[in-house]
Amino acid sequence: MTEQQSSPNPVHHLYLQFALQAAGLGVWDYDPVTGLLNWDGRAQALFGISESHSMPYEQAIEHIHPQDKQRVDQAVAWAINPLSDGVFDQTYRTLGVDDAQLRWVRFWGRSYFSSSGELTRFGGMAQDVTEQVLGRQQLERTQQQLLTQFEQAPVGIATISGEELTFRSANPFYGQIVGRSPEQLVGRTLFEVIPEVRGLGFDTLLRGVLTSGQPYTAQEVPAQLIRQGRLETAYFTFTYQPHWLSDDLPSAILMIATEVTSQVVARQQVEASEAKLNLLSDTVPSMIFYLDQQQRYQSYNRTFMDWFGVDRTQVIGQTVREFLGEKAYQVVAPYLAVAYGGNPVRYEMQGPAPLAGERWLDITYTPHRNEAGEVLGVIVLAVDISEQIQARESLQASEARFRSLIEQSPVAIGLFVGRDLRIEMANELMIAVWGKGASVLGKPLIEALPELVGQPFPALLDQVYATGVAYTGHGMRADLVMDGELKTHYFDFTYQPIHDADGRVYAIMDLALDVTQEFLLHQQVEQGQQSVQNAVDLAQLGIWKIDVTTQKAEFSPLVNEWVGSPDPLTLPAAVAAIDPDDLPAFNAAFSRAYSVESGGKLDVEYRLKNVTTGRVYLLHSVGQMYFDSAGKPALLQGFSRDITAIRALQLTLESQVHERTQDLLLANQDLKRSNDNLQQFAYVASHDLQEPLRKIQSFSTLLEQQAEGQLTDLGRTYLQRITGAAARMSGQIKDLLSYSRIATRQQIFGPISLNAVMANVVETLSLEIEQRQAQLQTAELPIVNGDPSQLGQLFQNLLSNALKFTPQGQPPQIKVEYFCRQMGELPPEVRPNRETPFYHQISVSDQGVGFDTKYLDRIFQVFQRLHGRDEFAGTGVGLAICQRVVENHGGGITANSTPGEGATFCVYLPA
Repeated sequence: MTEQQSSPNPVHHLYLQFALQAAGLGVWDYDPVTGLLNWDGRAQALFGISESHSMPYEQAIEHIHPQDKQRVDQAVAWAINPLSDGVFDQTYRTLGVDDAQLRWVRFWGRSYFSSSGELTRFGGMAQDVTEQVLGRQQLERTQQQLLTQFEQAPVGIATISGEELTFRSANPFYGQIVGRSPEQLVGRTLFEVIPEVRGLGFDTLLRGVLTSGQPYTAQEVPAQLIRQGRLETAYFTFTYQPHWLSDDLPSAILMIATEVTSQVVARQQVEASEAKLNLLSDTVPSMIFYLDQQQRYQSYNRTFMDWFGVDRTQVIGQTVREFLGEKAYQVVAPYLAVAYGGNPVRYEMQGPAPLAGERWLDITYTPHRNEAGEVLGVIVLAVDISEQIQARESLQASEARFRSLIEQSPVAIGLFVGRDLRIEMANELMIAVWGKGASVLGKPLIEALPELVGQPFPALLDQVYATGVAYTGHGMRADLVMDGELKTHYFDFTYQPIHDADGRVYAIMDLALDVTQEFLLHQQVEQGQQSVQNAVDLAQLGIWKIDVTTQKAEFSPLVNEWVGSPDPLTLPAAVAAIDPDDLPAFNAAFSRAYSVESGGKLDVEYRLKNVTTGRVYLLHSVGQMYFDSAGKPALLQGFSRDITAIRALQLTLESQVHERTQDLLLANQDLKRSNDNLQQFAYVASHDLQEPLRKIQSFSTLLEQQAEGQLTDLGRTYLQRITGAAARMSGQIKDLLSYSRIATRQQIFGPISLNAVMANVVETLSLEIEQRQAQLQTAELPIVNGDPSQLGQLFQNLLSNALKFTPQGQPPQIKVEYFCRQMGELPPEVRPNRETPFYHQISVSDQGVGFDTKYLDRIFQVFQRLHGRDEFAGTGVGLAICQRVVENHGGGITANSTPGEGATFCVYLPA
């Protein structure tokens, strides 16, 4: 570049000095004649020099960091070469001459040449950029760390968009899951790169998410994928999460997939975004301009012109409000007020509308004062910090996306940082697994979950941290305190080490899936399979299966034993062993099984002859035909059972049943004769036996009346005993007659209301109830199928006993209750002769003398008494009649009691 002379502008030079000082910029100049490097105090301070203002170039470069020295020297050599464009811009490290301090500096400038190509001037500016470089390095390390986490994520992550479902990104783990590399996936459509999933419905699901905007999650979905050169079936748990750029419809879908075929779970994708730095200008990369007391632009530099697209004089004289517009001015006005008040101020803002492009600016206002301290104007330095802002926002967005992916993951995820495994992050699923709430965050793992001590997990985590090798566990037991209670769960999990940019492990990601239900179900299935096998072995069942298409069959060893085939049994050989006489029925049964209308059922009996021993078996085969989607027979499987012995036993039993039937006919005839005789006895007992007793009673009464004065006390006592004995014998004959009639009379049953029966009984006993001042509580009773006379006698005997066995002077307390009972609720001593699902229970309770339940069987026998005749009257037949009535109605009766506390009699009748 040839040098052009222009007259200096002292004011502009003063403004520039103020601006350079405010911006911390130094000025340097190389004299090609003397070889000296001349610089101001700010520039030489960047080399740690406090006094000298000039130095030979060769001496100056000795204070550049050894790793940067050659690069800077080469850049200088090229900049002063006439063939170059003369631009010099280098950022490098210096080692302070006086303080030995390492600094990052940026030296930039331009060389000027004469018309003959000789170097006439080489100079520019210098700036301390240590803070910016170190900040950028930290940003790069953070970005690299996020990128490393994305690449190492043990969860398959990809994004897909567009109507054609085009892959936009995919991590290696996703590529591993689908058997393709990320490079093969990105930029290609779903069916183009993974054609084998066509027809499985994934495209419909994806388009549904794009259309509805609703996420979709599925568990253990099968898919056939070509991986490592072969087609294999794998199972996946995945989530389709819509990604929104507007409020209308999602623009893409985030796919998160974990392969659960081998229970390996991977971590979430972290999308690391790198901000691209804008190219620095060829000179000062910042705007420098001066505002007078009226906030009018007085001067500005080349960057100002480039950024705003104006020439050198276009804005001169305009106020800030006029140039930027009212909206932007309202943003900067408060800061200008501070500067015009005499105080420097620095702030950040988004570039105003007139500014070319979208920029964020770091703006510094430095007041320009005169000797009296009055503010003459403001020097403005505006540095483009768009890159830093974008990087910060990108990092924040990346971290937010990373946390969002973890929170929305369908598996439990936790991040443990440092050697003490401090819980840095955990999604809600993981916090729920631990059962401690969010208070565990920030604590070392063992402090948060002390119950892990003595379990294998701390040692496994220590091993992963030490070796950097991931660990995957399947169905491992973990005892965790959840909500204050120690509970046992089973997990599939992966401990994935996370490496920093230097390859060192600094954290471990824990991905866990609670498989407790699956684990327990698997145990139950195994137990069930063993039980089925035991049942098959115990039942001596022969198992077989026939592939209808290939006509290949599989037989269990027991079938081979029946046929007597030494070699593996084939279907033709098995059919050949069937008795020819049974073959037509066998073929007909198989033909029916081949029909869809029959339901594919096979049920046939046939004889089979052992080809080795000649023994004949009678077999019963049961099977089921399974049809394909077209309704064609595909598979017939079932079992066969040897019923030879059973059929022989059946024939024997049928013969015995025939014999027993004949015996029963004869026994029934004998029973009829016995009943007739019993009826005759009943007649005799009713008439012939009662007549002498009546005469004994009558003559005893006459004798007592007519010979009253002639009888001694002993004779009178004997006469009373004769009368009492005759009366008791008469009562026993009546009760025995009733018992006999109940046993022999042909019952005619019909619907009977027990409420009506009970009302008649109460009416019959009303006089005794009134005399004894008895209190009777009767529940609503059901309608039963029975004989009204017998049922009346049943409840009359029970109520009479309740009145009788309550001591004199104590008002009887009698309660009649009703309950409906299932068959399984009946007491063990009650065995009704008619089984039904439900029974009516009618309970009669009193508060009388009670009895010892060890005599329960005795009280229902004829003429059995637990009390003396002098204590309680009675014949000892009443409860026997009750039992006979209940048995006639297909039910049962029992009682429970405690001596001195009353008794409860429970009648059970079929419902």
